[in-house]
Amino acid sequence: MTKTTVNSHYSKSDLFIILYVSAYYLNESEQWINIISSSFSLIILILCLLLSQYRNILFLVFLFFSTYFIFDKYPKVSNHSTLILFVNIYLIFSLLTKKLFKNEKLIISNNDFLVLRWTLIIVYFFTGFHKLNYDFLFSENSCANWFHTKIFFLFTNQIIKPYPDIIYLISPFLVVILELTESIALMFKRTQLIALCSFILFHFYLSLGGFIDFAAVCISLMIAFIPSKSFLKYQYVFSQKINLLSVKIDRLCFYVIGLIFIGIIVYIERTFNILQTNNHGYIIIISGLLFIINIIYFSWFFIKKLYNEKKFVWESESLFYNVPIQVYPFIILLLFQGSQNYLGLSTAGTFSMFSNLKTEGGSSNHILLKNNPIEVFSFQKDLVYINEIIPPDKTINYNIKNKILPRVDFEGYLHYLKKLKIPKLDIVLEYNTKKYLEKNILYNSSWTPSTLDLKHKFLYFRQIHLTNDVQCVW
Repeated sequence: MTKTTVNSHYSKSDLFIILYVSAYYLNESEQWINIISSSFSLIILILCLLLSQYRNILFLVFLFFSTYFIFDKYPKVSNHSTLILFVNIYLIFSLLTKKLFKNEKLIISNNDFLVLRWTLIIVYFFTGFHKLNYDFLFSENSCANWFHTKIFFLFTNQIIKPYPDIIYLISPFLVVILELTESIALMFKRTQLIALCSFILFHFYLSLGGFIDFAAVCISLMIAFIPSKSFLKYQYVFSQKINLLSVKIDRLCFYVIGLIFIGIIVYIERTFNILQTNNHGYIIIISGLLFIINIIYFSWFFIKKLYNEKKFVWESESLFYNVPIQVYPFIILLLFQGSQNYLGLSTAGTFSMFSNLKTEGGSSNHILLKNNPIEVFSFQKDLVYINEIIPPDKTINYNIKNKILPRVDFEGYLHYLKKLKIPKLDIVLEYNTKKYLEKNILYNSSWTPSTLDLKHKFLYFRQIHLTNDVQCVW
């Protein structure tokens, strides 16, 4: 197999491209909901691996199409899909600038890797900062403890607590400490390698619960942290030959084949339900285990070296000097995305995954920002309580009864129902402390907009719970 470099080894840019495309493939093959996007990612992944001379062009094509597939559903996508979208936008801008204005090669440059390093640091920091709230740290509904229960539910189909009580007491604090301190540790030379290893082990545990796609995205971005000198010294490792059914392939190719295999068995199981489970729990566990084994085998050379030599030279590159001007707008965009909960904008897709965070209704359960001191917009305070729905068609599942919704979200839902051409719908609701019976609400312009504007399209809210304890939601 040929490589892009003269010495026939994968470059750092090659390694990132292949791992990043494979991460998108895992993201799309998690459930195979969009067969076009899933098949496209599989084809591009194979072509990027085999056609090294066209790899950079193929990657640019991948960036455009994957951005289209994600943006078509944005903002109602997973947090790591949002992360992929933002990274894609930056890389498209960077690569096109190199090609059209600077006449440079279409490769991921050192400046690009600098941006990717900052990206991962910011995302990890927000995942920890959002969890710094009372319900995550002290509630029985803490997402940290919910995840322990979920893993065992996948293969027992029963809600059990497998660990001693002390684990459930300290695990929320350990998660917050890990995500906050280790994200900061990624910024400094002496602690960077330890932080990366800590996050990889954390992703291993999350992978057992079905988050191999999130792990793959973050691990691909971790390539940006590998020091350039160290990579040149050990880049031959990724090209080492491995025997697979009497065929010699290199280590990176073997890793990608493993990921492709995971995606295929997930498709087979979700299509034919061979393992006969209601929630596909077995295949989630199996795919997580296979992903972990694949990563360990791919990294085995470095694991052995670290164990045998007891030390590993990590000449990390500074994050704080020669920062190009184009980096700052992207960093500001990431900071804005992660801060939307506190600004009064979106509450979902803001890297707040599994955080128990609540900022709606003019108050917050965040320990440091409990009174929403930086809230600028009122979308989260403008709430509607749906008391009763009087439907003309009982075959439609109206899933908003007895729920609280931001008004902008409620308006978007009514607009969706109107497009279904429902003749009449009456709703009893509470708004601004008053109770109303809104007759034929779908044709009341005060509630149902004729067209959706930017706030309807780009604000995304998580479910608001009526109980005091905030439930764990994605």
